[in-house]
Amino acid sequence: MNKQDSSQKRQKKRAKLLRTLLPILFFFAVFLFMVAFKHEDELSNAERRAMELVTFEEEWAVHGHLPEELVEATAGLVPPVKSRMIHRIMEEIPLHIVHLPSNDMAEHTGVESITGAPNDRPQFLTTVDERYSIGWFPTWMIELAHELDTAYNRKDLAELTVLHPTEALRIMNETLEGEEDRRTAQEEERRAMIESGKRPSFIEEEETIPVYQDVAAAIRTQHPDVLLLDFEAIVEHTQTEEFRIFEGGSVGVEDIIDQTYEFLETLYRPQDRFTTYLLFSEDMYDHLGFGPTDQLTDQLQLLAEQNEFVYFIPVSSYEESEQPYWEKEDILPLFYSGA
Repeated sequence: MNKQDSSQKRQKKRAKLLRTLLPILFFFAVFLFMVAFKHEDELSNAERRAMELVTFEEEWAVHGHLPEELVEATAGLVPPVKSRMIHRIMEEIPLHIVHLPSNDMAEHTGVESITGAPNDRPQFLTTVDERYSIGWFPTWMIELAHELDTAYNRKDLAELTVLHPTEALRIMNETLEGEEDRRTAQEEERRAMIESGKRPSFIEEEETIPVYQDVAAAIRTQHPDVLLLDFEAIVEHTQTEEFRIFEGGSVGVEDIIDQTYEFLETLYRPQDRFTTYLLFSEDMYDHLGFGPTDQLTDQLQLLAEQNEFVYFIPVSSYEESEQPYWEKEDILPLFYSGA
């Protein structure tokens, strides 16, 4: 009877061990298959996605024979950033952080130092080899790069790219103006045909204007790992005269949500796997001209949840916070758990 009990206990232990190991073995099997038999550039979108999902799992970080300090440093990060950070460090490739600020954020955080004279048409992308060259990047970004190097005990862990906010806004407005001119010309042609007794051609229902197409393409061209997107960069576009004229009136919360949705839809193609942190400043309500409302933040949160690579991040006031505090308290924790 005792022998039978002992045998049953051993069987239960083996079954429990097997249940524990199977998920881990499965994750490693998929990961090794992808790595061993195909270069990532040759993978289909579905295969890339399967490979990425494996490295999102906690089992990969905990049981993947990774350095303990690296696992701890990335433990609290969102899955896509944690996965990408570990990959980049293990492969000794810099993590590429791309930043699109609003003009307001640029003014209060020092990004305007890279933009040149206000009357000149600036270059859209600003990149330099030496991150610490004075005048190229705002202080908080230089500090972020330095603190990431220190935190992960690596040299040049992050590569930085800043997108020019004024140039981005110009591109959006030119797209709107071009579409307005096209529609006006189309309507004038239609009226002329009616007045001449001709039957006008059928006009199809208007499609969504690709207002963010060029800006999104510029971002993707940089092959970012992480995009720091200031939400107010989208809001500033909705507050321009060009946008208000095109929309035919005032702009409300729903319009802003719609434009944010359009931006993210344009930004992400099926094969894109970079992470976007949508930064929402406390100053936003004052700039919009109406009081705080849960409707805006709740809808932005829901919008971000529709895309597993987009995260809604409330941050401190750009105007009231000192840059080092803002960078250390709000931005560094997005990349390092020990902050």
